[in-house]
Amino acid sequence: MIKIGNFSIDQYEFPNKVGEFPVTDITWEEAQALCASAGKRLCTPDEWTLACRGPLGLRYMYSQEYDGALCNSESKVDAPQRIGDNPTTCVSGYGVYDLLGNVWEWVGTALDQEVAIRGGAWSSSRCAECALKFWEGKPNIKSNRVGLRCCK
Repeated sequence: MIKIGNFSIDQYEFPNKVGEFPVTDITWEEAQALCASAGKRLCTPDEWTLACRGPLGLRYMYSQEYDGALCNSESKVDAPQRIGDNPTTCVSGYGVYDLLGNVWEWVGTALDQEVAIRGGAWSSSRCAECALKFWEGKPNIKSNRVGLRCCK
């Protein structure tokens, strides 16, 4: 886990293990339960966005300008990459990987009442942006493009 301010965030998508594929096809409730089983919780939208923007507050985790070659957001393959496949190009200023591209990530907790996905998937193109959110308030949606990341 990476410590940022008053929270910690997994360095990689769940299951947070380099070389594995991210867990997908889960509802928000299922994502929440997976984090809880690991003694964690889903990240709040603010935590996730801060981790993505890094200490410089960037629009994209790597710069202010979009570059589809840096994260897995313009793939020709209809599936996510293995966790950690972009070891030097898709990392935030805090050292958190693959927040943009690869798979959208569920965010939201019972405390903030906001359920959404963030980050874009392998076919998201310019939607892979730190502050952009999709599917707000639709926690029962499942997709092979949606996974999760945990915070504590």
